[in-house]
Amino acid sequence: GVCCAACNTVLLPREEIHPTNIHIYDNDSDAVCNVCYSVRNLVDSFSFDNYRVTLFDSDTTHINHRVTVYSLGNRTVADPSDETALKAIDSTPETHWGITSINRVLLTDAGNYVILLKFNIGTGAAIKVPLRVAVSAEPKLFFENNAVSVIDECDANINHRLVVYYLGDQTVADVYDEAALRAIDANPVTHWGLGRINKLILPKSGNYALLLNYNEGKSAKKTVAQLVQAEALVEPVIEGVGADYKLKVTDGDATHKYHRATVYYLGNQTVEDITDESALRAIDGDAFTHWGLPSINRVQLLEKGNYAVVLHYNLSNGTKRTVASLITINLEKPVLSVRNGNLDLAVPADQYVNYRATVYYLGEENIADIYDEVTLWGLDPYAKTRWGIFDIERTNLTLPGNYVVLLHYNLPGSVKLTVAMQVTV
Repeated sequence: GVCCAACNTVLLPREEIHPTNIHIYDNDSDAVCNVCYSVRNLVDSFSFDNYRVTLFDSDTTHINHRVTVYSLGNRTVADPSDETALKAIDSTPETHWGITSINRVLLTDAGNYVILLKFNIGTGAAIKVPLRVAVSAEPKLFFENNAVSVIDECDANINHRLVVYYLGDQTVADVYDEAALRAIDANPVTHWGLGRINKLILPKSGNYALLLNYNEGKSAKKTVAQLVQAEALVEPVIEGVGADYKLKVTDGDATHKYHRATVYYLGNQTVEDITDESALRAIDGDAFTHWGLPSINRVQLLEKGNYAVVLHYNLSNGTKRTVASLITINLEKPVLSVRNGNLDLAVPADQYVNYRATVYYLGEENIADIYDEVTLWGLDPYAKTRWGIFDIERTNLTLPGNYVVLLHYNLPGSVKLTVAMQVTV
C-alpha cells in the first residue's frame, strides 16, 4: 500500500499477497522470494515478540551477525530486503552487532519497522533476512524475573491501573475474560499508577493474569492483558550462628542488593512481631545496623539471651523487602571465685576451650579498669599465668592486699573471651 507522507491519506490500499508453493530466489543464500516476498528460515530463530528481538543461530559457519533497524512510521515497502527503498524512508537506521547486542533490541515507539538481519557464511557471501514489525501506541506490558514493568510512550494514555489475578496452577483460555478470572481469584489486587506498577514483584510461584487498564485521553477504558508464570522468590536466610557464634546469613539470589541487618539484644525478653522495629528499639535503643553480607556475617552474638535480627534488602527493581529471625544464645560465662584461699572456677560444660588465668598482685594499689592488662603488668610485672582448670584451681591467694585475676578462654572457633575479677585478701 501507499500513504501520503504529508497527511497519511491512503493512496493505494494494502493488498495481501499470498505465498505460492514455488518461490524464486536470486541464489542459495537469498532469504526473500522474488515473487511473493516471503522470508525463508536461514537461522534457527529470528523473531520479534513482546517488543524484543530474539535471534538464535547454531550454524557455526555464520559470522558477523548484525541487525539494522529501519523505522518506517506509517509507511511500508514492497520488498523488505530492498535497502534502497528502506533508506529512502529512514536514512539513519540503527545497526546492532553481535547476537548478544541484537537480543537487547527493544522497540517501543509506535509504527512500522523492518528489522534486517545480515550475516556472512563461510564462503564470505552476505545473507539478508528481513523481519516486518508493527508496534502499536498502546502501553507495553513486560514480565521478567517475577518483576512487572510497563512502558508507555503515549502521553494521551492516562489512569493506568494493573489488576493482578493469582491463578495458582490454573489458567484461562481468554486472558481478557474477567468473569473466568474472578471465578479463580475473587479478590484480585489493583495497583494504580506507573510508578507503583513498575515496582511490583510477584511473590508466589504460579500463574497470574495481568490486566493493564488505562484510558486513552477521555475515551473509554482500554486493556492490555497477559498471562505470566512466576517462580518462587528466593529470600535471604538467617541461619542463626556458627560454631564461633558469628551470624550466618546467606542469599542465593545475586540480584538482591543493599543488605543491612539490625541486631537487637533482648536479653530474656521477646516481642510479638520481630519485624516491629519500634518495639525492638524500646528494648534495645542502641542496636547497631551492619551493611553488606560480609559485615553482617562477622557479627558475634556472645551474650546469653534472645536476639532479634532484622534484615532489609532491595530487589532488582528497588523494592525493599524484610526478613527477620529470633535467635537464642545459651552461652554461660565461666564464674571465678575464691574458696578457702584458693581460686575456684565454675565452667559451663563443653562450651569453651583453652582456659588460662593470669593473677596480678597489686598490694595496696587499686586500678580503675580491671580489664586494662597494660596497667596491670605495670603494677605486677611478675604476674604468673596458669593454664587449664586444674592448675587454675591450685592457685593460692595468701598475701594480704588486692588481686586482679584475668581469665582468658576461647570459643571452639578460636575467638578469645575474657572475664576479670578483683579480690581483696
